[in-house]
Amino acid sequence: MKLMSVLVFAVILMYRISAIGQINPDYRFGTYNGQVDPREIPTQVTFYQFPYNELPKAQQGEAAVRAHYQEILDKLGTSSEWGKVGIALTYQYTAWVTGTGPNNFKLSTVFPPLYDTLVKVAYNMGIPLMIIFNGSTWSAPEGPFNEYWKTIDGGKYLMRYKDGQVNQDISITTNTIPASTLSSYLNNWGYSNSHNALTLTNSSYATDLTESRLNVLNQALDMFVGLDNQYPGAIQCLSADAEVCNFSFRIDRGKRIPLGYDDFYVDPFVSEYGVDKDAYFARERFTYDTEEELMWHNFRSESHRQYIAASVAAIKNRFPNTPIFTHQLLEHDDDLVTRDGFDFASPQNSALVPDAFPGYSVYTIWGTGLPHHDGNHVKEAAAQAASKAQNYGAFMWGAMEFNPGRLNYPGSKADLADYTYDWLSYLYEINCRVVCPLSWLSNVLDTGIKDSGIDDGIKRFVQLGPSGTTSTSPPSPKPNTYNLTNYPNPFNPSTTISYSIPNNSMVKLVVYNILGKKIATFVNEEKLAGSYTGNFDGSDLSSGVYLYTLTTGTQVISHKMLLIK
Repeated sequence: MKLMSVLVFAVILMYRISAIGQINPDYRFGTYNGQVDPREIPTQVTFYQFPYNELPKAQQGEAAVRAHYQEILDKLGTSSEWGKVGIALTYQYTAWVTGTGPNNFKLSTVFPPLYDTLVKVAYNMGIPLMIIFNGSTWSAPEGPFNEYWKTIDGGKYLMRYKDGQVNQDISITTNTIPASTLSSYLNNWGYSNSHNALTLTNSSYATDLTESRLNVLNQALDMFVGLDNQYPGAIQCLSADAEVCNFSFRIDRGKRIPLGYDDFYVDPFVSEYGVDKDAYFARERFTYDTEEELMWHNFRSESHRQYIAASVAAIKNRFPNTPIFTHQLLEHDDDLVTRDGFDFASPQNSALVPDAFPGYSVYTIWGTGLPHHDGNHVKEAAAQAASKAQNYGAFMWGAMEFNPGRLNYPGSKADLADYTYDWLSYLYEINCRVVCPLSWLSNVLDTGIKDSGIDDGIKRFVQLGPSGTTSTSPPSPKPNTYNLTNYPNPFNPSTTISYSIPNNSMVKLVVYNILGKKIATFVNEEKLAGSYTGNFDGSDLSSGVYLYTLTTGTQVISHKMLLIK
């Protein structure tokens, strides 16, 4: 591994356990086909690639879909003992309906034939599919469902802002907004620079909206149950409602206006905690540095968790033996308000719901001035999420969106391939076994990964596995690269450290604590070229992150391991 990559990876992870990091003991992880066992973590990582142009291809017919799928397989690889490549298909269940509200919406007849084509081709090609049911904040905004719920009762179900408006172009002088005033904003996404979009509340306390939403979701699930029966084995994974959160501000001619939040959050909160509504919400912005303010964050994040839990329960009812993943933002535990001012109320614990593996969006964004997206900070967040997953009983988790070079990675295509491979190896170490690269082609949200170097990094992982691992196939007499790894990770109380050297060399292998203090020297002698293993016993050590470093005449490689007691 290049020294530059080593420096990027040699990070010290620090954990803090707080009220935000506690797991409610009532929320336990469900099982699939028996008790989940940490020793049964899959060896393979499944890469479910988002194509994002699948519907136009389906309209063109099976041949166009087949060619598109094949292009992805050719670029990313197919299958090995370490990885396999599949396709992630998103179904916008609240947008693709007909009819009238609140509970008479029916699935549009346009989309089922297209998804039949998409699933059929994958089935015939032997490609695993993940189906993502998305009806949350980030779903498509159009259709009669959205029109009804966004305009009913004068915009009652819309998120609102500190000045009472729902976006910068709508002035509110009364408590209601005529539907005619809202109509021109109904089909706008909140991703445009103008921010002229309307967003429905995500509050689980909006019970009428929740009932209507789940009614539509169940119809979509019935459609996919039919496809699963027709093409058995094609659908291997499911996911629900991407990044359920609050938008924390809007832009009004360059000025950020904080959220005031809609009554479906505020009124139940005031009722439960008995706070003075006017006094409590008089503050311009929440920093969550007091217990009083943390109540508001925790209340909203629990409402978001309940939103997700309701979707997962519906999916589980239709697909009782198919793994389900949640899909939340990956917010660092220290970033209840992110460093660029967002207050999403979407902490890692909001992804922990019954009967689902936790899943998160994993991004590093370069050149934006957003330090909370730098590689080291995101790695800390990923390690925190992995630890919570294990404490929850899930033992593995998913990167439901993965793009390590989302904007302008400051290096060459080859550098980005190396960086991607190192990232995937790191995620493997912390038990991430589903990765959804986003997206294949560029779109309004993301720079496509095709021919970027990210695709090369994924293919390398599929072919070779994580850096430092040894194939279960008969080993070659002499390794051709330097490798270092440990398993299991996290561990309690012991783990096996493995390393390989391609040439005879003086070798030193040392374990350090997070303060840089030497804990143990494994090896300090001349070694012949080959692969070696040794057991590290942490029985006498406290829980935490430890670094282990391999030094030879020409290489220095460091990795981290997590002891959890």
